[in-house]
Amino acid sequence: SFERKQPLGVGTHTLTIRFNEKMDTNVLPNVTYGIRGVEYEINGMWINDTTWVGNFEITNQSPSGILKLIVSGARDISWNYIDNYVISLNVDIQKPYVKEVYYSHVPPYPFGIPVNITLIFSEDVKDVSSKLVSSHGEYNVKITKENNKTYHITFKTQDIPQANYKLLVYNATDEAGNQMNDYYISNLTMDFTPPTISYVEYKEGPVEGNRVVLKVYCQDNNGIKSVWAIYQYKGQNIKVIGSPENGGYWEIVIVGESVTPPSTKIMIFAEDNAGNIHSQQEIINVIPWWQAMWWLWVIIALILLVVGYITYDYMKRIQLQRKHRMVVEESEIPVSESVLSKITKGFKKEKKRKKQKPVVKEAPHPRKKVRAPSKVIMSEETMEVESEQPHREKKTTKKKKEKEIPELPLEEEYFEEEEEEDII
Repeated sequence: SFERKQPLGVGTHTLTIRFNEKMDTNVLPNVTYGIRGVEYEINGMWINDTTWVGNFEITNQSPSGILKLIVSGARDISWNYIDNYVISLNVDIQKPYVKEVYYSHVPPYPFGIPVNITLIFSEDVKDVSSKLVSSHGEYNVKITKENNKTYHITFKTQDIPQANYKLLVYNATDEAGNQMNDYYISNLTMDFTPPTISYVEYKEGPVEGNRVVLKVYCQDNNGIKSVWAIYQYKGQNIKVIGSPENGGYWEIVIVGESVTPPSTKIMIFAEDNAGNIHSQQEIINVIPWWQAMWWLWVIIALILLVVGYITYDYMKRIQLQRKHRMVVEESEIPVSESVLSKITKGFKKEKKRKKQKPVVKEAPHPRKKVRAPSKVIMSEETMEVESEQPHREKKTTKKKKEKEIPELPLEEEYFEEEEEEDII
């Protein structure tokens, strides 16, 4: 038997062999252990005629696992030698170690939260101890055992001063007696300080591309986790998540139409890796693109005004030409296009003349010959006279009428009536 339960770990061990009868103490038994080809001898002595005791050392270089222990060469007082006695010897020279670590919260830690760190060892262990160590001092933590391999380390951040700590795990010993080397978990930082927002940069005035781009510059010793903005639009809170950029700032893009001019109150939030949050209000002064492009609207209005005037003038000319055609058709006098153009020109000249001050002219001498009026009569009175004339004029050829018409002067009364009709 051994002084302790197997497996046997690194260290000095005592083997005690008891025989069922008196033995010849002048003959020492041959006791060895090992594996095939590698055997280690155990030296000992008789302490009485039935008990032999020997000591042996297991080192880090010793074979590990299930070994064979062989006892031979002993004889009783009748000189009867024992048969080889073989037993199994479990040797474990491997030290336990922390195999897995789980965190309830990933460090750094903010103020006022419970922290649970779970340790899973490579084998069954006992006597596990732990504490937080920093340049400011050491703080004990609570250790609870879930099973022989799993342990929980818990503490509350409000009980620990703000600093950067290491968690030391020590004294963990396996069943073979092998003690684990000291194990450290670094960078367990207690961070109770929120980040700072240095300044927020954006372009004031017109919104470019129908959006507002905010550049938020913030700092924290343990890094920035996220940045976002919240503002109200049409009675609802709008949240916009920022993205980190290479220039050392976070970019927040807000749709320009949702920013109410002339200013909008926006809350900027920054969260560090510990979970501490800092907020800051910013007033954004921008103008939506559709208000910033006022000069474009003025140009469009002027273009529409010019197009409308040109269209109106063109339609008026068309209407006038249609009236002239109707008058000519009713009088059954063929008029060429050149005559219609002359009538139109005459109408324009008459309008210009009427805008001028009237000039009193002397009456013609009674003996002076006055040229007969044109056959193209546009007034109602002349139309009646024309209809009373005999139809013999119709016998004239078309060529002759076309030649005579352009030579006749325009009747002033016609233009006066046409202008009055337009006014009406």
